[in-house]
Amino acid sequence: MLDFIGDFIRFRIFVTPYFLVAVYYLGALGVPFFAWYIAFRLKKKEPEWLAAASRSAWSVKVMPYKARIVTIGLVLFLLMELFWRMMFEAMLAYFQIREAMMILSS
Repeated sequence: MLDFIGDFIRFRIFVTPYFLVAVYYLGALGVPFFAWYIAFRLKKKEPEWLAAASRSAWSVKVMPYKARIVTIGLVLFLLMELFWRMMFEAMLAYFQIREAMMILSS
């Protein structure tokens, strides 16, 4: 136990990787709520002429309007979750590289 505290004080053991995993899961659950909040705020500020223009731009009857919105929302959700995951994987890879280098240096 004292070795752990000594290593912690001398920065040989980092708490950041464990903290990053916790923040990742909180963010992975929070990203959909954040996206919904941003979409809601943008919808409130959208001028009427822009809404009409966006509806006319999608006037091709390939898919119904609501199906297109759901499809776009689903794709954006998956891309946000993927980006969130990749960002945390890069940070955790740094700590794994550091630990591997510490093992090699001793």
